[in-house]
Amino acid sequence: MRVWLRISKVCIVSMVMVALIGCGGGGGNASGGSAPTSKTLSDVASHLFGYGQSIVSTSFSVHGPKMQSHGVAFFDSALGLWATVRLGSSDFYEALYEDESTTVPAGDLNYATVDITQSQSGSISVTLGRCAGLTGTFNQALQPNGYNGNINYSIPNVSSVVSTFTLNLSGSGVLTGTSTNAVALQSGYTQNEKIVNNADGSLTVTTSDGNSCQSVFNFAADLSGTGKITGSDPGLPAVVSWNSTGVGSVTYADGTAGSFSAWQLAGSTAGIFRGAKSARRAP
Repeated sequence: MRVWLRISKVCIVSMVMVALIGCGGGGGNASGGSAPTSKTLSDVASHLFGYGQSIVSTSFSVHGPKMQSHGVAFFDSALGLWATVRLGSSDFYEALYEDESTTVPAGDLNYATVDITQSQSGSISVTLGRCAGLTGTFNQALQPNGYNGNINYSIPNVSSVVSTFTLNLSGSGVLTGTSTNAVALQSGYTQNEKIVNNADGSLTVTTSDGNSCQSVFNFAADLSGTGKITGSDPGLPAVVSWNSTGVGSVTYADGTAGSFSAWQLAGSTAGIFRGAKSARRAP
């Protein structure tokens, strides 16, 4: 029996956005708190960029809305690419494209299904877009009450991600469960995420990193959401919000604000810091 698995949306989401509490250390509140230093901005930038690396694992699922596209091109907001899905008698194939008219190939997902072992596995390749150069593998197996498996992928000179998942399947077909993501950047930064997959399709992600920062991010099914990063750095806690493409804002404890796109803070750390200072709210 062929089984199509829905992977945990690792990295993230629910339009029902809950305020979050984060990490080790204290510092301030939304008004009257301490100002962020250049180290704070650098640490927050790494935290957000780590999310940007792991969230793309949500693109490598073989279950969910994409399965109902019936060959029609759909936009993958995590990868920033267009895609079409083809289901064969013993395989799942998803072609990626840079354009909606599907004339510029940008990679593919090519998974084989083995009915006798009730498993599925295969390769991942992204050649264009924000994750150009990404290669990896996908594996899943049917369990008595659901599925488990892993996704491993890397981008040369940027990052590597190891994602594992255990999902439960209810009698009505609803998937719930947990997964983990281990992110390692070329710079030496590391980030560990625990994801809870909720029955409504939303995700709650609790994260700790190598800079002693922690966060709780709540994602909606479209990958938009809100969260909070905490730690001992001046200017924390920081409140974060973003849309489905990873465009959002960070507000530090003193009211200083910064913006990011595709999970990356804009400009250099020094530039962000100057901009953040100028954006500080008047008392």
